[in-house]
Amino acid sequence: MIVDVARFAFYVLLPLWALAGLGDYLCHRASHIERTPFGAGEALLHLLQWAQIVAAVSLLAWLPSEPVALAFAAFCVVAHSATAWWDEYRTRPQRCISTAEHYCHAYLIALPVAGLLRVVWAWLQPVPSPAPASPGAAILAMVYAAFAVAGLLIAEGWLRCRRQRGVPAAAA
Repeated sequence: MIVDVARFAFYVLLPLWALAGLGDYLCHRASHIERTPFGAGEALLHLLQWAQIVAAVSLLAWLPSEPVALAFAAFCVVAHSATAWWDEYRTRPQRCISTAEHYCHAYLIALPVAGLLRVVWAWLQPVPSPAPASPGAAILAMVYAAFAVAGLLIAEGWLRCRRQRGVPAAAA
């Protein structure tokens, strides 16, 4: 039995992603990214990574069987992984990245790849009818609520970095 893509994403990937994101946020707070020279830049890279995943999921939620949407979502996931690499490359000399934070990063990178592969698998199935169903309104509302909370946590980290450096958030 093939599990519906939207249900798999909602009941498996989203909770794991949310837990990994919360863990990463807590690791950033514990390591005081706001005290590092690249703290605000690191927080901006987190916002970029968040936007890349929101873009990929949004496209696949609204255009699940369109090859162009699938290709752009794949681009977003690859860009997210590249941004994560750049983020860690720039951050590692500035502060200690704990084992817990490395594990959070592993999930935050692997889960979008797993979701994309699940969508590609469903798209490649030989039975074209019916087309993959769009997620229900309740599922989409929960997904976007999770994205909103994640975005707020990331924005809070960025504001904390800006305050630490004595730069008003509005000036950035």
